[in-house]
Amino acid sequence: MKQHLTDLLTYTVSNLYGDFYSSIFAELAHNGRTTLRALLPEKPVFEKGDSAAIRAGKQSAYQSEYRSRATAIAVLIKLQMVVAYENTYTGETSVEPHWDNAYNITIRAPAILQHVEERHGAHAAEVFDSILRGGITRVQDLIDPVKKLFHDANMKDAKDAEDRPKVDLDMHDSPHSQRSVNGADDVPTQWKPEFVTALQTSIKDIYASTELLLQLGLLEVVGEHQVIPHYDLRKEVTATIENSFFLAGVAGKKAKEEFANKVDQLERDWRDEAHRYFHGTETAKTKKRDRSVEMEDLDAQPAKRLKMLPNGNCTPNATLSGAATEFADQQQRQLGTLDPKLVLRVNFEKCNVGLRNLQLIRLAHRYVGETTSKVYEALLRVVEDKLIRCWDPLAVKNQDTTDYDENMAAAYPLIKTSEVAKMLDPDLNLDIGLSGMELAPPTENGDTDGANSPIARNRKRNHIEHTAHIHKIERHLQLLAVDCRGFVNPDGRDWRVPFDELTQTLIDVTIEDHVTARYGTLPARVLRILKKTGNLEEKQLVERNMVDDKDIRPAITQLTQGGFLKLQELPRDNARSVNRMVWTHKYDVLKTRKQIIDDTYKAMFNQFLRIETQKERIGVLMEKTERIDMEGDEILKHVSEGDRAKLVRWGEVEEILLRQVVRMDELVGVLRDYSAMEVNALR
Repeated sequence: MKQHLTDLLTYTVSNLYGDFYSSIFAELAHNGRTTLRALLPEKPVFEKGDSAAIRAGKQSAYQSEYRSRATAIAVLIKLQMVVAYENTYTGETSVEPHWDNAYNITIRAPAILQHVEERHGAHAAEVFDSILRGGITRVQDLIDPVKKLFHDANMKDAKDAEDRPKVDLDMHDSPHSQRSVNGADDVPTQWKPEFVTALQTSIKDIYASTELLLQLGLLEVVGEHQVIPHYDLRKEVTATIENSFFLAGVAGKKAKEEFANKVDQLERDWRDEAHRYFHGTETAKTKKRDRSVEMEDLDAQPAKRLKMLPNGNCTPNATLSGAATEFADQQQRQLGTLDPKLVLRVNFEKCNVGLRNLQLIRLAHRYVGETTSKVYEALLRVVEDKLIRCWDPLAVKNQDTTDYDENMAAAYPLIKTSEVAKMLDPDLNLDIGLSGMELAPPTENGDTDGANSPIARNRKRNHIEHTAHIHKIERHLQLLAVDCRGFVNPDGRDWRVPFDELTQTLIDVTIEDHVTARYGTLPARVLRILKKTGNLEEKQLVERNMVDDKDIRPAITQLTQGGFLKLQELPRDNARSVNRMVWTHKYDVLKTRKQIIDDTYKAMFNQFLRIETQKERIGVLMEKTERIDMEGDEILKHVSEGDRAKLVRWGEVEEILLRQVVRMDELVGVLRDYSAMEVNALR
């Protein structure tokens, strides 16, 4: 499986960042954990007969290659596609690829970005995209490109700079006072009101969107414990606990249990440092901060997206008006509640929560109907804001502790029907899908004082309508609860979503759909029966599937050759004679997940190669249309009608192929990322 994943990620990294970066990533992917010294070039060897020019040439070539490779490694570390760890005792730095981040950045990023934009708006998606493409980013790094754009626009707008008075750089009381821009040649400029207003709005929007994404958990704070590999983090945690509590060693069963609990707790604490801005459930150990930024300005006119270069720098590609010098810094301090030096990155675990909910909504729509699935979507949107990850590998396992109860409350938050009602579309007709169900009439509140007054009648009517609306939502949630897949669990008049059981159901449905599309309905039925009953002989499979022997044998053969089934022999006696053997067929869900994921990696890589091959067929035509000296109507003049038809056809083919890649990525997400499994077996 690692080979197919390596080929896929090496190709996608090359597509995004170039062959030089992909060559370094491929070297790490093939060799695994490597020292930084092994990645960098060795010093040149000078021979006795070398002249000064030859020595200088060798030294220059060495320095150039050293700088190039060191810069590429630093960029990959900044993008979090590669993680590094420096041993404080030996001084040796180890480097290894981060498979999950590399996959998410190069393949899953468009789906994540689309989900963020649909949920939280275009401006929040732009800020999220800048951090996603830039990797580890300071808040100040989001502001600086905007200042640069304002500064350049203001300098361009100054038609008669010499006539404008040059004043001191110190800030004045008035935000529109005249000052000189601290830039090239100290050209004197003047602040215009519209520039100042645009600058204030842009900085305010960036701070508001960044803080919103932090509170939602889509961004996380980067500290010293968040940038090192998990193996090295675990070693540091273990050493810290040993030096703090167990200097005499760990002896005895009780001491070992206490030691393991303290190690897990400290590792959870270090991990959760990155989520101190997350506003989840009340039991979540988070540090909440007051928000002084008005969120209604999020829908204001946003700046264009800031493109990120492979070196992590921002390239301004938008036309913004305004000036940016010390006044911009002052406005930044006044408008922002976040520390400009705060270092951030994307939290892909939280992103997977939203993508998993999309799959659960589709599953509900498939089995319970459109209207009920929309109610379920509103429920999952409420839950999504309260979860930080799909599953917790460091979850508390001791059920007799308070931490276990808090962990369960955070993993399965309690949702009220009123919260679901707030998320629903008010124009949604909830009567659809409730035919045949008895709806209890809404009750009156029993308040008789002033019952005949217009205000009282209006209040009474609103109360009855609200009660009826809530009652219909509860009926839809009850439909989800009584479904055999168990989409929700009632808890009094509140609701919980059993994500563990639902995710396993989603995995089973996905595997069955995959096998049905590949082999047919009978092999999928065989897997479903084996999943429920365990190992069975061929004769028992024939009886349970109610088919003939000649029909079941090809299905079993296909599943065995595809790696979904395993033939197991059980001897009847110690002689182990072949005639007295029992041959049963075994279905291992975990092995099947690994097999499908491996096949999907290979299929995605082949799909990208197919896109490249298809594009090469019209390469000359693509180069003609991409020329910078041909824009708009100029392209139509130099491209014939037949060539335009080829371009349209190519666009349709490319869209179909990319949709297939997205579908395969959804398959990988369901089978790999939304539930626990042996991570090392996948990598």
